[in-house]
Amino acid sequence: MGEYLDRSEITFLPQEYFTDNKTGGRRTVDILVKVKFRGEDTCFLIHVENLSYDQEEFDRRLFLYFAILYKEYRLKIYPIAVL
Repeated sequence: MGEYLDRSEITFLPQEYFTDNKTGGRRTVDILVKVKFRGEDTCFLIHVENLSYDQEEFDRRLFLYFAILYKEYRLKIYPIAVL
């Protein structure tokens, strides 16, 4: 993916906080980065989640983060899970 990045246009965004409607708890996005495509005027987001243990419904949580981030930023999003 490195060949697509404009390394001079990398912005680490503040953590996003979400309310888990199922449990009422709060969740945060671990790392959210806005990156510009090399040679283009458009950007995309890289969303990284770190997980050190097996978590039930992790795939659903990652999808919900994706949907909420897309709704807010309207950019392509590349979710990455580090297990």
